[in-house]
Amino acid sequence: MNSVWNAVVYGLNLAHLDKTGNQFLIIGQGGKAGAIYKDGTLEIKGPLLSANLTYVKQTDTLLGPGFFGNVEYKRLR
Repeated sequence: MNSVWNAVVYGLNLAHLDKTGNQFLIIGQGGKAGAIYKDGTLEIKGPLLSANLTYVKQTDTLLGPGFFGNVEYKRLR
C-alpha cells in the first residue's frame, strides 16, 4: 500500500504511507518516521515525541494530533 494523505483543514500533505506487513514508513515534509499498526491506530515513535493516527473507516480519513485539537487527513486518490 502506498498512499498520500492531505490535511482537510490546512491543505497540507501529511505524508506518503508505505506499508510492509504491519509496519509503515511515513515520509512527510519533516522527514521520515516509522510506525506500527497496533490496536486500531498507527503508533509513531520519535526521539522527542510520539503520536497516534487513527483510521476512520466510515469516512476513509486519518485523525491525528494537531496544535488546536485533532487534524483530519483525507486520502488523495
